[in-house]
Amino acid sequence: MTRVKVRLTSNGPPRDHGTMPASAVPRFRYRNPKCPRQQVPELALEPDTGPLRRILLQHLRGTPGTSVADLQRFALLETVYRPTQVIPVLTRTRDEQTIATAPGRIVRTTQVTAAPRDTLS
Repeated sequence: MTRVKVRLTSNGPPRDHGTMPASAVPRFRYRNPKCPRQQVPELALEPDTGPLRRILLQHLRGTPGTSVADLQRFALLETVYRPTQVIPVLTRTRDEQTIATAPGRIVRTTQVTAAPRDTLS
């Protein structure tokens, strides 16, 4: 069972409330106003990155030849996702042949291009 450390803050100093099972931690929801589907991502230990994949593909169609660093910055400033979640999403998307990367290994300097729309399913 996963346990998480709980600290509550208010106007005063933070207070340590020990640990509790991760399943007992209250879940909060955040609406992403820039998501075209207006999905409400659930804030969890391992979030669903499907919406991030769709957002990145849409962004890549408008700006071909974007670097991974630029996509990480875009994710930080324009979505509710963290920059560290971009590379795993791009890796899965490349393996599905929905994007092309040059060079093949995905690092911050890698250039990413969306595959033509007719090859997308």
